[in-house]
Amino acid sequence: AFKATKCLQYLASAYHGDLSNCTGHVFKGLVPLIIMIPDEGNELTSKSLSNIKDNSMLLVKRIVEKNGEEIMSSSLLVLVQHVAARTPDKTEYRRESSLRIVEILHLVKAKDYETFIRWLLKYAYTSKISARVMAVEVIGCILTTSNPDDTEGKKAILKKYSAVLFGVIYQKINDVSNTVTTQALKALGE
Repeated sequence: AFKATKCLQYLASAYHGDLSNCTGHVFKGLVPLIIMIPDEGNELTSKSLSNIKDNSMLLVKRIVEKNGEEIMSSSLLVLVQHVAARTPDKTEYRRESSLRIVEILHLVKAKDYETFIRWLLKYAYTSKISARVMAVEVIGCILTTSNPDDTEGKKAILKKYSAVLFGVIYQKINDVSNTVTTQALKALGE
């Protein structure tokens, strides 16, 4: 497993072509591991899945450290969008994925952080129920999870959008779907 991680780390470098393209392919392969979706034929325990998820997150952080936050920010933005869109509609997956999304968002630039917040606001109004539930879960996680290492730019963006984010949660209390309503009430309770 260690050698495989090292190989992926080397693949995500400028030696193999366009850096954003290379890291995009590596991050695309990491999405199911970050979400912790087990393969149908595998008999992995929950501890094994947790270790795989943690190692995947460490790999993402190492790639960002190696190549620089400025260069990797747009690739990380695409990664969190894919994680949000591909998370299964189960409570434990949504909770873990939203925590990982917030963890990855701490690595992006302030400009891309604002881009993700705007994307999330649009995502909260899609016709797919599971997408709306995931959006409410991520919004709740963003509002309740604070990181002292965040830059002043990110804190200002969160302050700018916090009223809108709370407004989305309040509005989702009256959603057509009971699942979305329940998730919104749960987010308000936190």
